[in-house]
Amino acid sequence: MSMRDLSTQGLESAINALIQLDPQAPSKLASLHGQVIEIRLHGLALSFFFIPDHSGRLTVLRDVEQPADACIEGSPIDLLR
Repeated sequence: MSMRDLSTQGLESAINALIQLDPQAPSKLASLHGQVIEIRLHGLALSFFFIPDHSGRLTVLRDVEQPADACIEGSPIDLLR
């Protein structure tokens, strides 16, 4: 397993742990089941793809074959605001 895969898995685990802190978040994300949301980080030339499942957990990938249904992009600082 590559460092890239490990970092993506770590990001996925952290995000899913945070989702569980909000009792409403899993059901809201479950309504997006199967949709692909791309996050593009400017300045780092990174993209992550988030795919919610039926239970509201997110799968995080670095590459997908299908086009994203939605894209959010900006610098890391912009996205933290």
